[in-house]
Amino acid sequence: MTDTSMHPEVPIEVDELRKDALQEIFNISMGQAADSLACLVKDRVYLSVPQMHWVEKSDVQDLKAAMKRVPKGIIICQPFSGYLKGEILVCYEQGADFTVIGESLAYTKEQVQKWQHELLLDITNILGGACLRGVADQLNIRLEFGAPNLIDRHSEVTTILLNSSSIWDKALVMEIGFSVQSMSMTSDILICMPEQYINKLFKCIDHLLE
Repeated sequence: MTDTSMHPEVPIEVDELRKDALQEIFNISMGQAADSLACLVKDRVYLSVPQMHWVEKSDVQDLKAAMKRVPKGIIICQPFSGYLKGEILVCYEQGADFTVIGESLAYTKEQVQKWQHELLLDITNILGGACLRGVADQLNIRLEFGAPNLIDRHSEVTTILLNSSSIWDKALVMEIGFSVQSMSMTSDILICMPEQYINKLFKCIDHLLE
């Protein structure tokens, strides 16, 4: 049940300290995830500064305008639960060369081409797991990760995010872009938390700021 005492725009509009702290937490966590990926591809992983968005399903055009990019491609979803609950959406744009990372994960070149779906699930598990472990460690909370699943191969990520089958009406979304030059890969991660978990999240942040 949604906590109706909380207006979803208050934390961003009123409390810049909380916003900055949350962005830094995800910046550190995604840095750890990028390091995990960099070790596999033996190349630098470039990250964008995390961006925070309040999202309502009725405001898809507002979300598109606020995002740095609106990627379209293969979209993988990985749920998480525990003290906080939500989902990670990773959008892999078409045209990336996954041979290097596939071989690092014990795929042959033929298997990389044949089993790209399974390979992307493995990459998502590495990125999503490392990022959320970093968040959990910094906030001193417990998070559990579900198995990643292929959601779509050709849609814009906002279309999936605002799908009527999603379990939330309003959510906090952290947007982080990443790229690997040697793989010709440009992708985006959206970490989504329903409105009813935001107060719990900011309680943890307030504890860090004390």
